[in-house]
Amino acid sequence: MKFLKPVAFAAILSAFSPAAYAEDVINAVHFAPAPSDFTQEFLRFVDAVNERGKGVVRIDVKGGPEIIPNPQLGTVQQSGLIDMIHTPPAFIWNWCRRARFCRPQPSRRQRRAPMVAGT
Repeated sequence: MKFLKPVAFAAILSAFSPAAYAEDVINAVHFAPAPSDFTQEFLRFVDAVNERGKGVVRIDVKGGPEIIPNPQLGTVQQSGLIDMIHTPPAFIWNWCRRARFCRPQPSRRQRRAPMVAGT
């Protein structure tokens, strides 16, 4: 019985150690060719996340429009093939049309101005 307590304690500690957790991998694609400024900024972001999140999270960039054509980006993410896309909303408009953040929002002036007939 004395032998089982240290073994059980070691098993519990090893289950909660950081090495027991797997690194989360995020598959990502970008909308522009690699030499563009948009993509270079995104790749700098990916490098920063990979450096700071070492052992916790990693972003694997699969490529750009040569991998997945821009009109299909929203559909591919919705299907779960890709976890993260770097794209302007115009390319995923057909996928998130009903989402509040994708719809054009009225300006403050349009929200405050009452609709008066005949003016």
